[in-house]
Amino acid sequence: MRKTTIIHDNEYEIVSAYRDNTLLRHSFNDLTQQTYKFDFENWFNLGYWGENYIPYSLVKDTKIVANISVNIIDFDVHGDRKQYIQIGTVMTDRDHRNLGMSRFLMELVLNEWESETDLIYLFANNTVLDFYPKFGFQSISEYEYTKSGPFGRTNTGVVQLDMSDATARQTLYDIVDKSVISAKLSMLNNPNLVLFYCTSFMRDQVFYIPDLHAIAIAEFETGICYLHDIFCREQISLDDVINSIVRSDTKKVVLGFAPADSSAYNIEILTTEPDTLFVKPGIAELFDRELLRFPVLSHA
Repeated sequence: MRKTTIIHDNEYEIVSAYRDNTLLRHSFNDLTQQTYKFDFENWFNLGYWGENYIPYSLVKDTKIVANISVNIIDFDVHGDRKQYIQIGTVMTDRDHRNLGMSRFLMELVLNEWESETDLIYLFANNTVLDFYPKFGFQSISEYEYTKSGPFGRTNTGVVQLDMSDATARQTLYDIVDKSVISAKLSMLNNPNLVLFYCTSFMRDQVFYIPDLHAIAIAEFETGICYLHDIFCREQISLDDVINSIVRSDTKKVVLGFAPADSSAYNIEILTTEPDTLFVKPGIAELFDRELLRFPVLSHA
């Protein structure tokens, strides 16, 4: 049955889970480009847009004019498996703003999912920090882990994977899909989301470490290695990963996750990210007690 709603005397169609509808998907990508300067078409064409990324949109005259997406992500939280929902890709077409469309879609998503999952959370930029508390969200801090050198470099044999190559992508996919837990808050078996990043923004940051049978997602600036995440099929030493990928000028390593063993790391409240974490009540105490952060590659 076709679902519609009336907003300011205009009728809009309500659509969701339309990944395979070419017309709607292209319109969704157009709005994403307009809003965020990227889109999901390559992710779809490569076959990595799975069932867990679900747009909820309003349509006017076959055009997507507003959207909020649901991302179903499983996490290990200190040995407990949890299903979390991350809300993302919140956007409204320029000609349809200030009409309450995001509010309508947020209420729709919360009504559908709040009783079906362990937590709903999102990341918000500084322009909308007053919007999400209206729906019961609260802002909380995340924590950043860093380590200073010198490091015992052992990086012979490290291979940068070419993400335009299907074999390299499959190598990454397989290792992520069977990866063991290496963080206090660890995303579980979600190669599709990892491949979104590694075929776009992070396509030049994927390194295979043969001696460890591990993948490191790492970015380098002068003197700094940003180790966004690691994936491996067996437990390995994080120090071994770091020593394998750091460069001769690396003086500091910044982790994009909260390591399972944090004893050798400096820990501070995360202030370098442009977005603020908002959660539904119930997890703030855990984040402060365990000094957690959501892994960088789990942002959707």
